[in-house]
Amino acid sequence: MWKARVGWLLLWPLAAAAAPTTAPVTPGAATRPTTRPAEPAPDYAEMAAQSLIQTVRAGREPQLVSAASEALAVLGAKAVPALAKLQSDADPMVHARIVEIAAAMNDRTAAVPLFVAALKDPQAPIRDSALAHLRFANVTDASAVCAAADALHDPDTDVRQTALEYLTNLGESAAPAVSRLARSLDSRAIRILAGIGPRADAAVPALLKFYQDASRPKEDRVDAVIAVSRILGKPVPTTQPAK
Repeated sequence: MWKARVGWLLLWPLAAAAAPTTAPVTPGAATRPTTRPAEPAPDYAEMAAQSLIQTVRAGREPQLVSAASEALAVLGAKAVPALAKLQSDADPMVHARIVEIAAAMNDRTAAVPLFVAALKDPQAPIRDSALAHLRFANVTDASAVCAAADALHDPDTDVRQTALEYLTNLGESAAPAVSRLARSLDSRAIRILAGIGPRADAAVPALLKFYQDASRPKEDRVDAVIAVSRILGKPVPTTQPAK
């Protein structure tokens, strides 16, 4: 009995050394995953746009320029930032290409900023082309409508006429431009306000002031009161203003 106890005492240090040791485990620590944050996926559309605009800018090979332009139009909103940067290029032909690309976009909303920027282009044909595309697409975006109202005072006759046609065709959708039209009343602005109708009620004081101004052309004064009647929904008066 005594020998057995001595044997156990002799063997116990060896058994203790051989026994596996385990670190204390904090509850929940073993189940906590160790994952790296996911890297953002490459924006291949933006990458493509940056490459394609170089071809459009160079403009040396018509077939490549045409193919690149079509691809940029398909990219739509993804291509707009790259195209917007090109609108400050020194070459007017580049500006013209950008307007055509914007016109070919199926996403009309994405194209609007390019058209609005083109309305400030130094070249009148480019400004007129941008307005023509806005008119054709019947764009009702407020930024485009307000820019077109400013274009009513463009130094170029064709640009002014296209702006008038665009805003007149919009009817009540030209309402975002009411304040601009009221600040610079003339025969064109009066026609547009009459077409807007009740949504142009903020322009009534300016129209009445215009109507009461005996120095204004009689025909324009008549149009002003007719516009007021259409805006307020009253019958058109049959009497002419006093000379």
